[in-house]
Amino acid sequence: MSDLKYTDIVFDGPPGPEAGRFVEVENENGVSFSLGEWIARNDGYWALRIPDIEAKDHQMVLLTEAIDRHVVQIQALKADNERLRAALERIEQWCKAYPRTVFIEPTKEQWAAAKNVLKIGNDCPSLSAISGSNMRHVVEGIQALAAVEGLG
Repeated sequence: MSDLKYTDIVFDGPPGPEAGRFVEVENENGVSFSLGEWIARNDGYWALRIPDIEAKDHQMVLLTEAIDRHVVQIQALKADNERLRAALERIEQWCKAYPRTVFIEPTKEQWAAAKNVLKIGNDCPSLSAISGSNMRHVVEGIQALAAVEGLG
C-alpha cells in the first residue's frame, strides 16, 4: 500500500458562479493518476465515475488470485523446462558416445567387404539386419531416456 496521505482533484480556478474547469487528479507528490472513468450521461452531462472501494477490493482479490494461479503455472513450466533440458542434455551426451575420431566411418569399399564377409556363412545375419539391430538399439535408448522424463 502507498504511504501517500491525500489526493488532489485539480481545477484551473476557485469555486464560485464561474467555477474552474477540471484539470486532473494528483497524489501528494503531484503525480497524475486515474481515479475512475469518464462517462457521458444521457442528460448531457459528464461524470467521473469512481468505483466503489469494496468493488475495487474484490477486483484486487480476484486479480491477486489469478496472478497466484499464473505464478504456480509458470513455476510448473519452469520445472518442466529444466527437466526436459536435462533429458535433452543426456540424449546429446549419448549421441556423442561414438565419435568419428574414435570409430572411423567405413568407406564404401569397407562396407562392401563387410557385406561379402557376412554372406559367407549361412548362419550369419545380413549387414542390413546388423545395421537395423544397431539402430534399433540407439533409438530404443533414446526412447528410454525420453520415457524416463515423461516424453514418451
